[in-house]
Amino acid sequence: MANTAARFTYFSAFYILRTYHLSMKRHPLLILSSFLLLLFFLSESCDETFELNAPYEDIWVVYGVLNPQDSIQYIRVSKVFQPESDAFLYAENNDESVPGLKVELEGNDWKYTAIQIDSVPKQEGSFFPYTTLYAIYTQGDSALEEGERYDLKISADSLPDFQLNAYTLIPEEPRITSPSILTRDNGEKCLQQVPFEDSVNISFFTQISGRKNTALEYEIRILMYYEEDSIPKRYRFGPTKLFNVSQSCSGGFNRLCYKLGNGVVFQGMKSRMLDTSSVYTYNRTEECAFGLDSLTRSVVVSVTAIDTFLSYYIIANDPRFLNLNTHRKEYSNIQGSDKAVGVFGAIATDSVPVALTGRARFDLGLNP
Repeated sequence: MANTAARFTYFSAFYILRTYHLSMKRHPLLILSSFLLLLFFLSESCDETFELNAPYEDIWVVYGVLNPQDSIQYIRVSKVFQPESDAFLYAENNDESVPGLKVELEGNDWKYTAIQIDSVPKQEGSFFPYTTLYAIYTQGDSALEEGERYDLKISADSLPDFQLNAYTLIPEEPRITSPSILTRDNGEKCLQQVPFEDSVNISFFTQISGRKNTALEYEIRILMYYEEDSIPKRYRFGPTKLFNVSQSCSGGFNRLCYKLGNGVVFQGMKSRMLDTSSVYTYNRTEECAFGLDSLTRSVVVSVTAIDTFLSYYIIANDPRFLNLNTHRKEYSNIQGSDKAVGVFGAIATDSVPVALTGRARFDLGLNP
C-alpha cells in the first residue's frame, strides 16, 4: 500500500468517525456517503497487482566455443522462453533448440557449413534431455588454426531478413613447463611425481610463436581417473578462477605461474574415497615408457587459454559479483537482425600427465 494512499485513507477514516460522532442524528446521508468514500479508497489504494510477463518478443540464444584440438565444433541455437505456467516444468518437457537453420563458419581461407544433429542427449541437468546441435567438422587440412579469426553466420531460408553474426580469435595454446615429462639417460620418458598433498606450482608459457596472443584469461584444471570397485570414476579439481597474472608465485617474460594451495587438490581427491568398504585403484603401470603415447594418463594437469569474448562472458555471469540488489545486463557478443544473447568464443588447452607420490597413494588407499 503506497504511503500517500495509506495516509489519505487514515485521515478519511478519522474524518468519517469524527463526523459520525458529532452529527449522527443530524446528517445520516453525510455519514453514508463518507463510509462509501472510505470503502472506495481502501479498495483502490491496496491494489498491488502487476503483470509478470513482458510483451512477446523473439530472443535468440547462441552458444559455441571453438577448440582447435577438437575435430568437431558444436554450435547450439535456441530461444529464450517465459511461459505463463511453471518455467521449470515447461523446460523439462520442451526442447527450445531451433532446427532448420543455416550455420556457417568462415576463417583462414576456409568456409564450413554445419550439419544439423537432432536428438543429442544432454550430459546432465533436469531440463529436456535432448537438444539439436549444429556440427562443424574441422579436421585435417581444414583444422582450426591458433591466432586466426573465425566468423559465425546464422540464417534461415524461411526468414529472409534474419541473420545473426559473431566472431572470435583463437588464442595461442599455452605450453606447460612445470610439471613436465622427465627424460632418463637411456631416453625413457617418465611422469613427474607431483605432491598434491602439499603446495604445487604450475608454470606455463603464454606465447611461443611470437604472434599476437589473443588470450585474455587462463584457468587450470586437474583431472584424476580411477576406479571404485572396478567402476570407472573421475575427479575434477577446478577450473580455478580466471587469471592473467601470476598467482602467489613467480612467472617471467611470457610466462605465468599459479600456486595451488597446501593440500587443496589432495583433500578433494580424498573426499571421493571415504568409503572404507570400497576398493580404489588407478592405472600406474606405465609411468615410464619409451613413447609418450604409452605413458599413463590417470592424472592430468591442464591449462586453458580463453579468448576475450568468452572471458568477458564468464566474468559477467560470475555469481560472486551478484547479490539481491544487483541487476546486470547479460554480456553477449552475438549481433544481428534480431535480439540475441549468448557467446561465441574460443579456447586452447595444453595438458601434461603426472603421477601421484607414494605418500598420496598410501593416504588415499589406492591400489591396496
